[in-house]
Amino acid sequence: MNIKVSLVIPFYNSISSIDDCLSAAFNQTVNFFEIIVVDNNSFDHCSEVLRKYSSIKILSCEKQGAASARNCGWREASSDYIAFVDADTVISRDWNEQMIKHLENSHILAAQSRILPIESEASSKYLFKYRYAKKEQATRGTFIELNIEDKTIAINTAACVYKRSVLMKTLGFEERLLRLEDTDLALKASSVGLVSACLSATASVRFDGNTFNYLKRSFNDGVAQNVFNQLWGVDKINHSFFSKTKGFYLFEFLNNILFFIGFNYGQLFGQSYSQDSLNLTRLIRRTKS
Repeated sequence: MNIKVSLVIPFYNSISSIDDCLSAAFNQTVNFFEIIVVDNNSFDHCSEVLRKYSSIKILSCEKQGAASARNCGWREASSDYIAFVDADTVISRDWNEQMIKHLENSHILAAQSRILPIESEASSKYLFKYRYAKKEQATRGTFIELNIEDKTIAINTAACVYKRSVLMKTLGFEERLLRLEDTDLALKASSVGLVSACLSATASVRFDGNTFNYLKRSFNDGVAQNVFNQLWGVDKINHSFFSKTKGFYLFEFLNNILFFIGFNYGQLFGQSYSQDSLNLTRLIRRTKS
């Protein structure tokens, strides 16, 4: 296997999960070329957990947001392929090996693995059941974002790999997006070349949080969708938000209402981007190479 993969793990107040994440990253059948963790202004003493991993490279990113932290990480990486794994995600022991085998097809610029939701002690049981059912139904049981019907191309950055050259060409993650930054990057990458899914590699993501925080996130999704639409020059809303998850119709109705409130809030009070600021995104969208 000639492909070398650098791993980037952004984190923010992830003391409850980052040890499991790093332990899995260091216990691979094929080692990562390097492991880079990016502190995005944490204040929960994560550094105490990181001390036992002497070989990792620790970076600090002052600009808040996952997009900024991931950009900070991959720009410091040394290899031609960059893996992104979230701090609440645990990859299987052969994850890197399976992703490398998949990427040996030289035409693939980016790929995500299967990402299975797992329940944590901190999560609401009802909320976990809802989120699991929603993801399972939307992806037709595959837990691959690329399998969501009627949805814009998306690669879930909880566990994925990008070729460095496509990150350079697209300038990486759009830092003006606090959500949907992974969809934005996947769209730009798909305009350059092939993106795909690796079904033989599996990661598990912890579904933490309570119902209030999840509904708050739905509002933020709406705000982000408005920014995303401005960047891509579209006026439609992601169809996946109109889905009806079996057994959770009332909760999903409330979830969708908050999304639309956030979307309209973004239209009324969000930042508007000048035509010049949209040129790169639209050029990449139209260009094939």
